Amino acid sequence: MTSLARWLSLLGGGSLRAQARLAAAEGSAALAERLELAAIEWEAVRRRWLWLLLLSVLLAVFLLVLLLAGSTAVVVHYWDTEHRVVAAWAVAGFWLFAWLAALLALWAVAVRSAPAFELTRAELARDWSFIRESL
Repeated sequence: MTSLARWLSLLGGGSLRAQARLAAAEGSAALAERLELAAIEWEAVRRRWLWLLLLSVLLAVFLLVLLLAGSTAVVVHYWDTEHRVVAAWAVAGFWLFAWLAALLALWAVAVRSAPAFELTRAELARDWSFIRESL
């Protein structure tokens, strides 16, 4: 045994080394848990953004159809038969209703969405406060 190792052993250095190993093992396990939590939250964020994209595309399609139907309604409005006018405005009203329903669905998903990685940030904040209190 070298003199440094002997002095460390006399001063409790062996227990410090064991404590450091234990702290490193616990830190490694905690980091793995945090990474798993971040992966779970990333999946939720990705799924929410996918729904937002899908509903946005649906909203754009309905808007296009609404504009086409509205244009048709205006053209038909000036034709001679009254039935064509009622039918064209009914189609335009239907597409307006469909567009509003898609807009409300998009709004509901956007409002309901939580901040990204909220749980991971809270867990890391607790870890940081624990580390500061420990030191």
